[in-house]
Amino acid sequence: MVITCKYHGWTSARQFLNRMPSLEAWDLISASGLEPGRTFCSFRLRQLSTPLHDCHAEVWRSLRTPYLARLKLVAGDGTELVLEELCSMLLRSKSVLQELLLIHISAHNAIYFISAHPSVMDLTVTSSYEEVSYEQFPGDLLPCLTISKDKNKPIFMPNLQSLNIVIHMLSPYGDRWLLGRLARDVVKMVQSRANADSLPPGMPVLREFSLRLGLNDEVIFDHIRTSLAPLVTSRLQLWLND
Repeated sequence: MVITCKYHGWTSARQFLNRMPSLEAWDLISASGLEPGRTFCSFRLRQLSTPLHDCHAEVWRSLRTPYLARLKLVAGDGTELVLEELCSMLLRSKSVLQELLLIHISAHNAIYFISAHPSVMDLTVTSSYEEVSYEQFPGDLLPCLTISKDKNKPIFMPNLQSLNIVIHMLSPYGDRWLLGRLARDVVKMVQSRANADSLPPGMPVLREFSLRLGLNDEVIFDHIRTSLAPLVTSRLQLWLND
């Protein structure tokens, strides 16, 4: 049975998890009450959801989560050190993440975190979009996800099978050039991953892709649909603004 706990209070992760030995899903509304403590290993915890902006990096240093499979992170300004410490904790725990949800994390930090966890099969990234911050998000994320024709180049996220991108448009119309760039990056990335014949032996295909924007731009969506139509007929599930 999965027990979800929304935690408030002042204690260490070790003390809290000791009180909840059957806890499998931990949903923190706020991590501000968590304090550093002695090293503790949770053999039950499978799911973790936590904000990064209101806790100390040291909080995660003492925790071990060897069976954690699903992780949701909500970032904010100045959360890079917390993200790095959490990433290091997962590596020390030898966690094998399968599902990852990143909210308001810049492309640079997302790429850093994802690179350390190639086991992820289901990725959701969501952030805001405006002209001055395109390089912040989605930035280089889509090009990194695009599989190169150079067989000697390492593959980023080799186990990815489902990708969901949510971009909250801050402008009701958006910038045409940037939207066009986004559409081209999406098409190139999906085409490189959803065609089984072009993938390295044993690598799974991208089976699901969704893109949600805070506007309805049929020109952009029609371009994506038309470009990916052959892949949709061969089992790719595609959702645009659904």
